[in-house]
Amino acid sequence: ELGLYLPMLLILIPAHAMAMVMHTFRVEKQHIVESESRFRSALEYSAIGMALVSPEGKWLQVNQALCKLLGYPPERLYRLTFQEITHPDDLNADLTQLHELLDGHISSYTMEKRYIRSDGQTVWALLAVSLVRDGEGRPLYFISQVEDISDLKRSEAENNRLVERITLANQVGGVGIWEWVMSQENFTWDQRMFELYDLPPDQTPTLALWRTLLVPEDRERTDRELAEILAQPRPFVM
Repeated sequence: ELGLYLPMLLILIPAHAMAMVMHTFRVEKQHIVESESRFRSALEYSAIGMALVSPEGKWLQVNQALCKLLGYPPERLYRLTFQEITHPDDLNADLTQLHELLDGHISSYTMEKRYIRSDGQTVWALLAVSLVRDGEGRPLYFISQVEDISDLKRSEAENNRLVERITLANQVGGVGIWEWVMSQENFTWDQRMFELYDLPPDQTPTLALWRTLLVPEDRERTDRELAEILAQPRPFVM
């Protein structure tokens, strides 16, 4: 009796197997579509600039934050390469790391660089780049994250100018600068301090050494002042 149904079973089994394969394929495809949709949404609504960039440097997809940072609408960016809007002084460093990434020597890189906005102004950014490859290892596209650090760079520049002015004023006034972490014995002196105390620059300044350099009548008062400061921190003037 089984022999009567065997031919039919042999026909149905491949059909059933094919149906299972097609169902698995549709489910996998749906997962891929959903994953890609989540990725695209995350890219588009990220608070920092994000983009997909071709191995040649063309913008493939950009988000709103990047367009706002660079001052370009998406349709204009898609006609450009990142090389065209990178500051000339930063381009070689960027391309060097890009080639290292393409050659497989590094898995990603981060750097500070300047972009040239659509209005001609320069904007500082922290760039992070990683590479997506296909199943055979061929480069598909770069994922670039671009964060505006212009305010940070301006603050650094202002701090550097302030330090330069203070240094110049100290040099002109013959002022020495020192630093002491109270839990430690050693001091940190600038060059002028060594000159004031007529010590070689390779000398290690310590609290004990400094006390020996004070005149005897100031040593007791200084010890008292330091003891009070250790008990209750306050400005130290002597």
